Amino acid sequence: MALGQIAPDGDADFLRPVLVEPQEEASWFTKALEKTWRQHLRRNGNYARLRRLLPVPALGLVWMGAMHSSIGWNFHALVNSSITLRHLLLGAGAVLLWQLLSASRLKAATKPWTDLQTEAALLVRSSIGSALFVYLGVVRHLIPVASVELSTWLAGVLLAESLLLLLGAFLVAGLSGRYPVRPRLALIVGSGRIAMALRRLAETSHAGLEIFGCLDDQYTGFNAEKDNYLGKLALLPEILKAHPIEMVLIGLPVKSRYAEIERAIAVCESIGVECQYMRDIFSTSRMTLQQSSAPEEIAVLGDVPRDVRHWIKRALDIAIAGSLFLAALPVLVLIALAIKLTSAGPIFFVQERYGYNRRRFRMFKFRTMVVDAEKRQAELESANEAGGPVFKLKADPRITQVGAILRRTSLDELPQLINVLRGEMSLVGPRPLPLRDVSRFNEPWLLRRFSVVPGLTCLWQVGGRSNTKFDEWIKLDLQYIDQWSLGLDFRILVKTIPAVLRGSGAM
Repeated sequence: MALGQIAPDGDADFLRPVLVEPQEEASWFTKALEKTWRQHLRRNGNYARLRRLLPVPALGLVWMGAMHSSIGWNFHALVNSSITLRHLLLGAGAVLLWQLLSASRLKAATKPWTDLQTEAALLVRSSIGSALFVYLGVVRHLIPVASVELSTWLAGVLLAESLLLLLGAFLVAGLSGRYPVRPRLALIVGSGRIAMALRRLAETSHAGLEIFGCLDDQYTGFNAEKDNYLGKLALLPEILKAHPIEMVLIGLPVKSRYAEIERAIAVCESIGVECQYMRDIFSTSRMTLQQSSAPEEIAVLGDVPRDVRHWIKRALDIAIAGSLFLAALPVLVLIALAIKLTSAGPIFFVQERYGYNRRRFRMFKFRTMVVDAEKRQAELESANEAGGPVFKLKADPRITQVGAILRRTSLDELPQLINVLRGEMSLVGPRPLPLRDVSRFNEPWLLRRFSVVPGLTCLWQVGGRSNTKFDEWIKLDLQYIDQWSLGLDFRILVKTIPAVLRGSGAM
C-alpha cells in the first residue's frame, strides 16, 4: 500500500492518510495530465487568475478588427476612433458574464482526464455566452450580418485564448516534471502520526519538498535518527535562523497541542517563513493563504503572496538588467582597467551574502578596498558608525582612491546586474547582508527581511541611503515587504536615479 493523499477530518486527527494501490510507471502525458489537474484545475492559482483576464485582450482585438473593417489600415484614425459609454458598458458586461460563467469550480476531485474535459467544456460555454451577450447588445445598432460576424469573432478569439492557456498550463506542468526545480527545504513541527503522514506526503514526487528534520517537545516517532529529530519546539527560532528553511509543516494534534501550534505559527509569521496552516482555525495578522510548491492537501501561509505578479517582476528584472548590462559594458571595462592599474588585487570583490529564505549566494561588486580589507575589519569594529549589527564607516582607511569614486557614484554595484540575471537578486528589494551582520541579529523577527528576494535598491536607499540608522533601515525593509506591489517597485526605481546622482549618504 502507498500513501495517496492526506485529507482533513476536523479533529485532532485532521490529517488522515488515504491509502491507494501502487500503480505502474506512468507515461509523460499521464504525468503531465496529473500535474495539470493537481496544480491548475484543483487550485485557485495563476491559471485561474490569467483565465479571468482573457476577455480584456479578446475584446480589444475584436474592437480593433471592427475598426479596421471600416477605416482600413489607418493607425492615426484607429487611435483617434471614439469609444462611447455604450461600448464600455457592453465590454464590462461581457467581462462580468465571462467571470460568472467560468467561476464554477469542480465540486469534488474526480479524475484528471474527466476534469480536463469539464474545464474545456466550461471554456466553450463561457466563450459562447459572452459572445451571445455582445450579439444581443449590438444587434439593434448593426445589420444582422455584421452583428453575427462580430459576436462570432469574439467567441472564436475567447475560445482560442482560453484553450491556448489551458494547453500552456499542460505544457508547463509536463516540462516542470522533465526539468525539475530545486526542492524547497521544509521542517516538520511534531513527530507523531500526523507528522509522519505529512512526511510521507512531502516525500511524494509532486510535492517539491525536502524534509530537513523535525521538532517536538517529546519525540513520539519510530526512528529519531531517520527522522532527524532536532530537539524541542523552543529551538524553532534558532533553527530557522541558522538554516535556509523555506517552509514549516505543522504536524501536531489540534485539541491537545493548540498552544504549541499557535506559538509555532507566530514564530513563522515573525520571521516570514511559509508554514502549513489549518484553514479557519488560527488567527494571523499579516500572513495570507497562498499558492506554494506544497501539495494541495497542505494549506500554506506566506508573508508575501506568490502570484503572477512575481513572474512579471522576474521578467522585468531580466529585461532591464540585461539591457543595462549591455549598455554599461564600455563603462565596466574602463572601471576594471582603473582598478587594475591603481591597486594590487582582483578587479571584483566577491562576498557571500544571505539572500531569499536565508540562502547564501556570492554577490559581485567592483573592488573598492585593499585586498586584506576583511581581515582588517576587526581592528575597526570600535569605530563602527552604523549601529546595530551592521558595519559602516564613512572615513574607512581601507578604501582605495578609485574605490572612493566608485562608492560615491554607486558604480561599484554594477556587477550585481549579474546576480539579478542569475535570479539571486532583483532590481528592487532589501539589500543583501553579509554573513557577519546576520550572525549578530538578536531578534528572530529581523529575519523576515529574507522572505523576499534581495535587491539593488530599496526604500532606505532612495531616502537616506547609508545615512539611515539600522532601526529605520529595518523598518523600511519590513514596510516594503508588507506593502509590496509592482507600482512600489517602479516608484523606487524612479527615485533611485536622483538619489544616485546626488551621491548623498553613499559609502
